Amino acid sequence: MGKHIKTQLDYEMIEQLARELKRLDPSNEVLAKFTSMNNFEGAELRKSIADVEPTREYGRLCTDCRPSPVFEKGYPSYDAVNR
Repeated sequence: MGKHIKTQLDYEMIEQLARELKRLDPSNEVLAKFTSMNNFEGAELRKSIADVEPTREYGRLCTDCRPSPVFEKGYPSYDAVNR
């Protein structure tokens, strides 16, 4: 089998998903499995989520701490759900 070459977008997606998962569910078994890997990927993942503080506040991204527009009044999906 050939090696899979990851792009910068792949790394950014993995990091952001891990940060969101750590924020919403810090005791997640899958996240713990990947962060416990003793290789380069595991080490990079541990570094990227080290500063994330757990919170269950939905609609907030831990990467920029701004409310998601999906959960703001005036956004079409918010208005459709909250009539």
